[in-house]
Amino acid sequence: QGRFKHLDDADLETILAARDRKWAFIEKNFTYK
Repeated sequence: QGRFKHLDDADLETILAARDRKWAFIEKNFTYK
């Protein structure tokens, strides 16, 4: 842990949701077949 501030579950959910949206956007727009 150390230098990382504790994140509560709500913050973690927000971060994960934002990351998922980012990757969904990337996969939708840059699809390698």
